[in-house]
Amino acid sequence: TLTRGSFLPKSHHALPMESAHCFSPEQAGALDRDIRATSDLYSAGIILFQLITGDVPFTGANVGEVLFAHMTQPIPTVRSVRPRSPKALNNIVQKLLQKDPNDRYQTAAAVVHDLNALALALDQEITDPEITLGTQDQRASIVEPTMVGRSDELNQLFGALSEASSGENSLVFLE
Repeated sequence: TLTRGSFLPKSHHALPMESAHCFSPEQAGALDRDIRATSDLYSAGIILFQLITGDVPFTGANVGEVLFAHMTQPIPTVRSVRPRSPKALNNIVQKLLQKDPNDRYQTAAAVVHDLNALALALDQEITDPEITLGTQDQRASIVEPTMVGRSDELNQLFGALSEASSGENSLVFLE
């Protein structure tokens, strides 16, 4: 069974607490994934969360507990601490702090693009702008198809596409 700190290499227990607060789950050894740019983006998300809220998102009494919290605790929202912050800012931080590296931003340029879009909207006095995240993001590798084993759902989508191409209206909900 997984317990607090049981997955950590012995070398991690000697880390300063400040470092543990910024470790991504894969950097801590909790995920069997290569450490890539997405790990740095996770750390940037931790720092951004701390700058906005004044506190780190994951805490513990020691390094092992902090690293365990990164993997097991839900990602806190910026708005839970700063309710008046823009939803888009909360969403950017949430995307940066995803546990799975494939669910995070893949490039720093995409983060900068989304933060610039937010800043531009705020400069135009739009207090809670809608921003579509990740439009400028680029994946370095192919990800697993999300519709594997979903033949019924795919058939429904193809049916709706066929209806739409013949001029009929239809509605399909995707999650």
